[in-house]
This record gives sequence, structure tokens and C-alpha cells, in this order.
Amino acid sequence: MQCDDFIWSSDFKKQFGEILDHDRELFDEPIGWKTKLATESPLIFDFENLWHKLKDIYSTELSALAFSPIPDEKVIANSFTEIINLIK
Repeated sequence: MQCDDFIWSSDFKKQFGEILDHDRELFDEPIGWKTKLATESPLIFDFENLWHKLKDIYSTELSALAFSPIPDEKVIANSFTEIINLIK
């Protein structure tokens, strides 16, 4: 199954929850994260501001490490936004 097919499948949100529960059992840090909802993550509730701070680093540093052209930062931002909307 292709990644895109999986993300849009009915299993994605279910497996996301299972992996989140699994990680809560294994990891104690950062303190307090175990009791928070995924939607309380800054990546989800404040993505636009985070991406605004990171997009230049993405474009310059990842480009320097990649063996082929990386996707445009707008494509990446749109993909994140779509996935965030599925998680909410």
C-alpha cells in the first residue's frame, strides 16, 4: 500500500491512536505529554507559526543533504495540513 493510500484509508486514524497509546506506555518525556490529546500538540494547533519558523531551514539544510531535489515547501506545508486535519 502506498503511503498516500494509507493516510486516506479508514485505518490511518485508528493506527495513529494505537501508536500514540504505545508511545505513551514507553516514553516518559517530555513530562506531562502522556495526558495530553494529540490535538494539543503545537505541531497540530500551531502548525502555521511553526512552519513559518522552519520552512527556510527545511529548504536550505535539507536541500544541502538531499541527493535529489526536495519538494517545494508549500507542498510540504499542504501535506502537513491535510494530515493534521485527518488527526483532528
